Amino acid sequence: MTRSIWTRIMILVALLSFSQMGCKATKTLSSATQMMNLLGGNANLSTLQSLMKGVDLGSMLGGKDVPFTLLAPSNDAFKNLPGDVLTSLTNPGNADQLQKVLSNHIIPGKMSASDFVGKDALSSLDGKSLPITGSGDDLMIDGAKIIGKNMDAGNGMVQMIDKVLLP
Repeated sequence: MTRSIWTRIMILVALLSFSQMGCKATKTLSSATQMMNLLGGNANLSTLQSLMKGVDLGSMLGGKDVPFTLLAPSNDAFKNLPGDVLTSLTNPGNADQLQKVLSNHIIPGKMSASDFVGKDALSSLDGKSLPITGSGDDLMIDGAKIIGKNMDAGNGMVQMIDKVLLP
């Protein structure tokens, strides 16, 4: 009788262990998914989130779950674009143009704002050199002021900026 109870307990423990392993696997999200979740939770980044739904961020990152930094233009940054630029970016026929603009906002490697200090420039995902100027609250990258710092999205980091970086 005692052996039967211990056998049942061991089976139960084994089943619980396997179910916990399954839970961990389903809770692990890709960097792109975590980034989209973070953007969706910030009302000041809703325009960017909407635009990013039009491209496959995972494929932009080479299909790999790699660390990256997103320079995220605020909604006001998009409102300040000249003429019909935002309308053009939302046109499904201009997906390549949208991908080029968004590539300007992605830096390989997960970087906090303090990691920018002391660097002259960083390279965007598409290879564009983004000059860094200022420091502290006046830190700027390619002429855009960083207005929201160090929003962690798992394998990615978001730095909110006040300007859209056009190619």
